[in-house]
Amino acid sequence: MSLYVQVVNNQMAQCQDTPPPVPVGQDGWKNAIEIYPTPIPYRQGLNGPVYECSKDPVEIVWTLYDLDVPTRQVSQLGQNTSQYCQIVNQQMNLEVNNNPDDHYDSAIVAAAQARYEDLRTQINAATTQEELDVTQAELNS
Repeated sequence: MSLYVQVVNNQMAQCQDTPPPVPVGQDGWKNAIEIYPTPIPYRQGLNGPVYECSKDPVEIVWTLYDLDVPTRQVSQLGQNTSQYCQIVNQQMNLEVNNNPDDHYDSAIVAAAQARYEDLRTQINAATTQEELDVTQAELNS
């Protein structure tokens, strides 16, 4: 996809993915390219772009932000809860699905609850990114 930026007073005035109303090179219109950094999974996210208007083509550089430990903890606690609830709901649905061969398995729910509580304890006790990487791997497995 082609990108175009109109530069006015060395700043981005417009950015669009359709050809400008005048040819590139007139009225401050330039071609543009996007540059995406590679975020570290679960540790970084993408911010909005910065426009390098002095370059031709204009570089649209996406920036990164870091996820701190408390933010990652909240995310992991939510993921842990969601996984536990999904197992409980699956088991509850077995009991009410009108199939006489399907039954709620309390052992499956008990194992899921033990996993949930263990991970919740680990997540709440984590103080480093590395500790949260371990719990994230467990959540992803």
